[in-house]
Amino acid sequence: MNQSHSTPTSIEVGQRNTAYLRSKNDQDWYAFELTEAAFVDIEVDFPEEIQSYAKLQLYDSLAPEQGVATNHTDGIYTPEQAILPPGKYYAQFTCTKSSSKAYTFTVKANTERAENIAGGTSPNEATPLNDGETVNTVLVTKNESRYFNINTPDCGVIGITIKVPEGIHVSASLSRLSDGASEVKASASIEGGETSVLLHGSVLSGKKYTLELKERYKKASRERIEISYHVDTSDTLECNNSFSSATRIVANQDYEAYIRDSEDLDFYSFVMDTPGMVRAEIERYPTELEGQLHLNIFTGAHRDSLVSTGKRDKQGSKIIVQAGPLPTGTYYLRINSDDPNSGFNEGKASVAPYKLKVTLDHRDQYERNNRFQEAIDITSYVDGDILESYILSRSYSKDFNNDVDFYSVELKEAKTVTFNLTSLENGLYSWTYLDVFDKDHNRIGKQQVGYSGGAINFPQPLVAGKYFIRIEAQKPNLDSPYYLTIKTAPTN
Repeated sequence: MNQSHSTPTSIEVGQRNTAYLRSKNDQDWYAFELTEAAFVDIEVDFPEEIQSYAKLQLYDSLAPEQGVATNHTDGIYTPEQAILPPGKYYAQFTCTKSSSKAYTFTVKANTERAENIAGGTSPNEATPLNDGETVNTVLVTKNESRYFNINTPDCGVIGITIKVPEGIHVSASLSRLSDGASEVKASASIEGGETSVLLHGSVLSGKKYTLELKERYKKASRERIEISYHVDTSDTLECNNSFSSATRIVANQDYEAYIRDSEDLDFYSFVMDTPGMVRAEIERYPTELEGQLHLNIFTGAHRDSLVSTGKRDKQGSKIIVQAGPLPTGTYYLRINSDDPNSGFNEGKASVAPYKLKVTLDHRDQYERNNRFQEAIDITSYVDGDILESYILSRSYSKDFNNDVDFYSVELKEAKTVTFNLTSLENGLYSWTYLDVFDKDHNRIGKQQVGYSGGAINFPQPLVAGKYFIRIEAQKPNLDSPYYLTIKTAPTN
């Protein structure tokens, strides 16, 4: 008698069994044993008259509350747990309607195909996936998921290739656990027979990444899904996602790198050993990455030291940012994107490749002379040589970027001093100003040229003493010098 879970009939795996459920609420119990892990199917043929009333329940112990959930499709009962471990299992057949006809069933176990199946059935049971590793997994039952912990590098691009066999549809998602919350960084829907690639390029050191595969259309399959994981380190300038990890570069050399999404920040540092101007230029290559690309110059390793910034929407365009004149020291660049579609979806490698070049301009031999305290004494030029210099940045940019040239002269007696300011390129720069100050920095005279440019010829009667000259331009010709002459005549 096998009508109780305590008195099951022992059966062999692979054996065809015949039995009856003759009366209402009759039940039959059977026990079988797995000597090794296996895929398990129980093929059942109930008589047509009781198919809607009969049921099979699988247990992994004699306690009825320890049921193993199963799915039923066309007479085949499949445990929701993809692979059953070795051990003893119990099958309970029940029916709420009597029948005089026999039912048959066979427990089938496939141990060969159950070998080397990777992936945990819950996030807490996720199995590790390492760089260069290829594993196989299955999604045996409806709505089943498989989980993997991705062992991430300090930098580089996570690349996960997923090959899905015919007949099933899989959704894949790569998530990062941050501050107790899981955030999807890349995802794809993969049709049967296709291969897809998940990419994520802004790897954060010390963060946990999890890959989940889920059967999308509730169709079980035991065909193997192949998963390959690799790390792309082709961006040799990484890891440079912070001021502290900035990549040191040198002037007048091209560097090629990538911005991979809105979380990817590229920091660079360079040294100015002589005061001068900085010109940073990036050429943005065609890409699927949306949004603007930003280029920023900092005078120190912190955000508050920003002195110049630029951005571009158009792909293939250049961004040119200038700063200075700057004193000697170490400076930083930051390149990033505000692409609203952070990460890589549906296997698209939406990177933004770019070429970076930094040029240091030391043409202006008088720099740095941007303040009264830094004024260059040019008394020797009075009634003498022509002074040649440059305005190398616009005066309406950030304060630190204003190239304002200060000079000083000393007069031993009262004179009428004429300041003449010209340029060889189309006269003088447009909106150029020349100011004269006394020794206490009080302005005593000012001349300017407007939009059309021209020259400044500025006579000013001055008594003996020290004077300051300030020259600035809103729209300088960065490639053309200006020329200053200072002539004196007796004061009437």
